[in-house]
Amino acid sequence: MRRSWICAGLLLSGCASYHPRPIDLERQADSFEQRTLASEQLRLCLSATPAFNLRAWPVARWDRPMLAAAAVCYSPTLEAARSRWESAKADAVGAGARVNPVLQFPFEYTTNQHDGASPYTTGPIFDIALETGNKRDHKLKQATLLAQAAAWTLANEEWKLRSQLRDALLGVYAGQQMVDSGLRQIALQRQLADMLLRRAAVGEAARPDVERAQLRLNQAQAELVLADQALLEARSRVAAIVGMPLAAIERVQFDLREFEQPGSPSLPGAARRPALLGRTDLRAALSEYEASQAGLQLEVARQYPDVHINAGYTYDAGANKISLGLASLTLPLLDRNQGPIAQAEARRGESAARVIALQDAIINEAALAQAGYLAARQAAQLASQALASATRRLHSQSAGFSVGVSDRFEFVQAQMDYQAVLTDHQRALIAVQRAIGVLENALQQTLPQNSGDLPPPEYAK
Repeated sequence: MRRSWICAGLLLSGCASYHPRPIDLERQADSFEQRTLASEQLRLCLSATPAFNLRAWPVARWDRPMLAAAAVCYSPTLEAARSRWESAKADAVGAGARVNPVLQFPFEYTTNQHDGASPYTTGPIFDIALETGNKRDHKLKQATLLAQAAAWTLANEEWKLRSQLRDALLGVYAGQQMVDSGLRQIALQRQLADMLLRRAAVGEAARPDVERAQLRLNQAQAELVLADQALLEARSRVAAIVGMPLAAIERVQFDLREFEQPGSPSLPGAARRPALLGRTDLRAALSEYEASQAGLQLEVARQYPDVHINAGYTYDAGANKISLGLASLTLPLLDRNQGPIAQAEARRGESAARVIALQDAIINEAALAQAGYLAARQAAQLASQALASATRRLHSQSAGFSVGVSDRFEFVQAQMDYQAVLTDHQRALIAVQRAIGVLENALQQTLPQNSGDLPPPEYAK
């Protein structure tokens, strides 16, 4: 009896135990609200990233690669995708497990045993299952491919996170440009309104002109409020993508110099096709399709029944008996697993259709993104030409004002016209940057940028 307990203890010693891990919502909320870009936890996470060499902490100005690394550390969306990948890998471990033998211990007592023989019949019997048709290999292959698909999905989520971060930072850059432009427009419009008001007081300007100038000043002030709101929303998007509260990045300085140079992205034609064929979402769909094929192989293999062998020892009325034989064998006479096979074939067809549909969508998305980029670049070129013409006119007005040919009112009016053209030019350059982001997202590849044919933005002094 003691040996039996020792054997049972040895068998159970390798078993896993359950450890509860409750979710404390209040503690989780407090932890989120305390996150900052200067926390020690983030420093340790970034230090573990080989691409970064943190010489100073906290960081004074955050550029896009460092913010993307912070997002990888904190993003809840990425953490959910990572958990799904871990779950899929655990499924693959379970799929590769072999079937455990079954121990039976029958016990019988004979009430009318004769001749003084023992009335007990007992002894251990082992039921050993032998899988046929390589079922275990097919299950392992299917689970491994699904884990691979989950890994590609995780990579796709990380790419989308980086793409969303670029778009949000471009929104911050655009918001700052529009706020600065609005402040300049308001200053010029206020000068114009004041001059018209003084002229109207001495009868040199009509009252409707004064009211019109005041109305434009009010409109410029309203547009500035909208620009401030857009800038706040863009910062809020950055905070959400990085996985932090808005208060944590309100005073953070962003390094947005990458958006100031509107280079022309270049990608050789021979490199575009591999980029289209190598997108992570397409790789994930292909892995799911291969998993569906492995699933079909598994259902085909299940036509063949598994073999169960019984091996045991029985003590029967004083006699020692050794047994070995087939426990049970399912005969595939009425059902040869036709239903599950048909379902697996349908799932394979469905997966194939998803792959083809996704590939078609990717090709169209890339073509549309490229056309949008070319259109945005052409519009920016026209805006650059208009800005050059407006700059020449402003210089001419400035020279005329210096020698007394034109008065201050005409010079301020010329500055306002130049400022309007400059704002349109800034919007055109921002549109080019957005088009570059859409094109990179379609190809899932960061495009190398050459020094483009678009001049850098000019700012009014």
